[in-house]
This record gives sequence, C-alpha cells and structure tokens, in this order.
Amino acid sequence: VNAQSNNAQHIVRLQKMPRAYNSALREVALRQQFRERYVAQAEKARTALSRMVEAENSRRRAFLQRYSCYLPADLVQGLGAFAPAITLEVPNFDAELPDISMSSLEVPERIAGRPEAEAASMSSLPTGEASGPAGAEAKDAVATAERIAELEARNKALEEQLAMRQEQAATSASEA
Repeated sequence: VNAQSNNAQHIVRLQKMPRAYNSALREVALRQQFRERYVAQAEKARTALSRMVEAENSRRRAFLQRYSCYLPADLVQGLGAFAPAITLEVPNFDAELPDISMSSLEVPERIAGRPEAEAASMSSLPTGEASGPAGAEAKDAVATAERIAELEARNKALEEQLAMRQEQAATSASEA
C-alpha cells in the first residue's frame, strides 16, 4: 500500500511538472521585465534629479553673481555651496537568470496548433536574407517555432515517463 501511495505521488508530481516548468519560465521572463522597468525608472529618476540639481545650481550661481559682491564672505556659512550631483546606483540583481523573454514564451496564433513537424519546418526559413521589421518578425517566428518544438519534445518525454509510471503503478497494484 505504501509503495502504491508513493507511486501515485510520483505520478501526480510528473503530471504537474510541465505546468510548473512553464510557470518557472514565465517567472524568469517576468523578473527580467521587472528588472528592465526598474533600470528604466532609475534612469528616469537620475535624469529628472540631474535637471533639478542643474536648475538649482543655475539659480544659486545667479544669486551669487548678483549679490555676493555686496555681502561679507563669512555672513552665512555655506551660502556659496552648490547642490551635489546625483549619484544613483542600481544594484545588480537577477543577473544569474537565463535570458528568457515573454515573447519567446507566447505562441503566435499562426503557429499554434500546427503539428510538431510543421512547426519545426519553419526553422528552414531564411534568416539572413530578410531585414527590417519583416526580417525580425521572421526570425522571431523561427525562434518561437524552435522553442515550441523544444517544449513539445520535453512534454512528450514527460508524458512517456508518466505513462511508464502509471503502468508500473497499475502492475504493482494488480500484483498486490
């Protein structure tokens, strides 16, 4: 009974493996999207703060040029100081993750539902001849077709493992 329970647990795990794998790929892509947005926002903040500092320093320079000759130098400590330049450091995170984008995980409708052989045949499309948006689209289609073929092959292997485990569990159950 324990062996049968263990086999059943293995079968359940194998059944959930393809979905978990796809979810892991999606999670990697989402983390990379976040990092890109994070870096972009940091750059936007750096640019906005740099403009703010430059405007403030221009105002301070104008004040000093206009009034400093009429005031004693030691009247107000720090009156001649300028705002410091912005230093914004973006920490390096998620750098060890593989390079997976959401677009590589999404299946275009024109490829979805095609048999594996037909999707794989798209990899014979010329990739070096086309240029511009059409060429990039063709390359994306080829990369997507290759990714689909790879995922389908992995799915097939997992399904075969699952069938084998189910057969073993059934054999064990009938012998007991």
